[in-house]
Amino acid sequence: MKQNCIAILGRQDKPTDAVEEYCRYLGEALLAEDFELIIERVAWSESGWTRAASALRQRAKGWRGAWVLVQYTALAWSARGFPVRFPRVLRTLKAAGARVAVVFHDVEPYSGTRVIDGLRRRAQLRAMIEALAAPIRRGRFHRSHEKYFLDQTAPRQRTLHSCRSKFAHVQ
Repeated sequence: MKQNCIAILGRQDKPTDAVEEYCRYLGEALLAEDFELIIERVAWSESGWTRAASALRQRAKGWRGAWVLVQYTALAWSARGFPVRFPRVLRTLKAAGARVAVVFHDVEPYSGTRVIDGLRRRAQLRAMIEALAAPIRRGRFHRSHEKYFLDQTAPRQRTLHSCRSKFAHVQ
C-alpha cells in the first residue's frame, strides 16, 4: 500500500523550474519505497498571500500524519528575496497535523554590499533558522557531514546549537 507524500512548492520559476524537476525525479525514486509524491503549489504570486494561505489551510486538512516536503528557495517564497512569510507556511502545515520536512535548495543567502542586500540576507537567514527550529519540539539537530539531521531521542538541551553556530551572525 502506497503512502502519500506531498511536495510543497512556492512560485514557479520560468521558463524552467529545477525544483519541480527535482521533485519529479524524487517522486520516481520514492515509488520504489511505496511512497507516492504529490506535487502541490502555494500560488501566492497569482492570488496573493491571504488567499494562498487560506487555500493551503484547506488542502492541509487532508494531510494529517502525511509527510509534507516543503521545498525552499528564497525566490520561490517571495518576489524580491525576502521570504518572511515562509515560516507561516510551515506553521500552517504543522497546525494541520502534517509531518513537515524542509528541503533547502539554496542554502547560501544572497550576496551584495548594498543596504538592501544586507536586509535581504538577514531575512533569508531568519527564515531558514525558523524553518530549522520548527521541528525542534521533539528532538535536537545535529551536524553531520555538513548537513543537519534531527535526533528524535536526544534530550532537549542545546537544541539549536548546530544551526545557530552556522548562522551566529544573525540576531
